[in-house]
Amino acid sequence: LDHFFGASSGERWGVVGIGIRGSGTRDALARQDYLYSVLLRDDETTSVTVVGSLVDFVMSRDKEKDETEGERMLEYLASPRTRIISLTLTEKGYHLDLATGNLDLISPAVLHDLASADSTRAETPVGTLAKALARRRAQGTGGCTILSCDNLPGNGRLARDM
Repeated sequence: LDHFFGASSGERWGVVGIGIRGSGTRDALARQDYLYSVLLRDDETTSVTVVGSLVDFVMSRDKEKDETEGERMLEYLASPRTRIISLTLTEKGYHLDLATGNLDLISPAVLHDLASADSTRAETPVGTLAKALARRRAQGTGGCTILSCDNLPGNGRLARDM
């Protein structure tokens, strides 16, 4: 990604990471200006590349920072500069009813998100996306691409149907 983000278009692209678990990854990356290394090794060579495409990292929910991280996350997701929202979820992260393949509307996390539409805090990825897309619509920001990058069969359909 780093190579492509510096391409000749003259437009600056970057990645904002969004974490849903503990803030350890965010804090470690912040201490090193969001730079990290990729080590490639095969039988004959070893190479290290410093990746600089990550420009920020926010938490979808952060108990220490109350609603501020959730608001920062929604600002990024609803920004006209945000063109792609990529998801890397486990099967559990989709909160699906296994019998129907649809959103599990009796899941406590899904029920929380449905009941707290005015809050910046969401418990689920689908709740986060719903809040971000509603804000984009309200602001007249326009659409964006939602890209599913996990390894589930039919993940594009799952993301669309959420």
